[in-house]
Amino acid sequence: MNIDKIRIDKPILDLHVHIGPEFLRRRYTIKSLAEEAQREFFGFAAKNHFQPTTAWAAMISTNYKIPIIGSITLNKSVGGINPEAVRAALSGFKINPQKTNRERGRFIVWMPTIHAEAHLINNNRKDIISEWGC
Repeated sequence: MNIDKIRIDKPILDLHVHIGPEFLRRRYTIKSLAEEAQREFFGFAAKNHFQPTTAWAAMISTNYKIPIIGSITLNKSVGGINPEAVRAALSGFKINPQKTNRERGRFIVWMPTIHAEAHLINNNRKDIISEWGC
């Protein structure tokens, strides 16, 4: 099969792209990633260790013709494994923020990452450093 003959008419979806601003250095903001994704024809799920990306995704997705999915990572900054944080992330990700209905887009809930017990033990840390804002 000749790879040049393959026709892709739906974007590929990258389910794990870290975006800033964040205490850790990141290559992309949601805007710069959306611009690249539109140009290269792929969709993405935006991930941040400290705050939900659902509202960012909802706001920017109206400007692009690619799938942009928000997420929440259940680290200490959102209260850990916390159903209220998931509800808050969901409320920020309505397809049309001017409507009061329950029409919502899709988003990902990530289990704890940098505050997971295994991560802390494997990295010989009692907790994440205070300069990271947690």
